[in-house]
Amino acid sequence: MKKLTEKQIALRARAMHEGEAVMASIHKRERVDEEFTEWSNEYDATVAMQKARQLAGLTQSQIAERMNVPRSNISRIENGLNITIATFTRYLAACGFEFSFNFRPRVA
Repeated sequence: MKKLTEKQIALRARAMHEGEAVMASIHKRERVDEEFTEWSNEYDATVAMQKARQLAGLTQSQIAERMNVPRSNISRIENGLNITIATFTRYLAACGFEFSFNFRPRVA
């Protein structure tokens, strides 16, 4: 996964907090389809992690303890900042879930 620019990180954070209205306006911009697809895949992963933690009834601190990392790392992980599949898998395991990888054809 390529490293995001500060502008891309800010856009992602803004979109996460302001919802679909912002996503619709971002989607209209030039050359955004590729970035949007990459971002939406990352966003899906962050939503999945947060949902897993909530379903497990755990706090970020509890997940951090189970993963043996600082709590600040959990916040960074949940915000999707350059996480790896290995980190994603460890995070889900700390929540009591197993990661299953699937793929499908791109929708044009």
